[in-house]
Amino acid sequence: MANIFKGVAVKSLSSVEIDHWQSNQHEFHGVTALKQIFGYQRQYFRGEFYYVENSGNILKDTNVGELTWYDAREYSVDRSEYRFYYTDNIAVNKAKVGDILVVALCDDGTIKIIIIEQGTQFIDVLKHALGLNAIDEKYHFVENLNLVEGISGLFR
Repeated sequence: MANIFKGVAVKSLSSVEIDHWQSNQHEFHGVTALKQIFGYQRQYFRGEFYYVENSGNILKDTNVGELTWYDAREYSVDRSEYRFYYTDNIAVNKAKVGDILVVALCDDGTIKIIIIEQGTQFIDVLKHALGLNAIDEKYHFVENLNLVEGISGLFR
């Protein structure tokens, strides 16, 4: 199992990504930060999904999920719209608008999707490690992966 992250992006979840009353697409929106990690070609990944509760308890979905990175407008010549499709899983089903999403590409090519419940102390640790004052609905690409090296071991 991978212990080292090759690419990491962090954001707050929006209603269109997670609220099943708003959307049933099972997709995280892809922007510049995710393009820096995954590039511009359609890719398929195996993923591990985690949910960190306010109590500090880490729930891991026992099923390996499937993820697809793709351009929803790949046949359009004048625009692109990248998305990250995920299969149904426990972590995403527990997630709420405002929870924090960590997308991490591991050195073995798997993806770790880590969702942290809003208000959890771990968010403050994460913000401090990344040098962020806040985590909002805009992805923050983590350029210095040494900053998140310590947390990668928590999610095995």
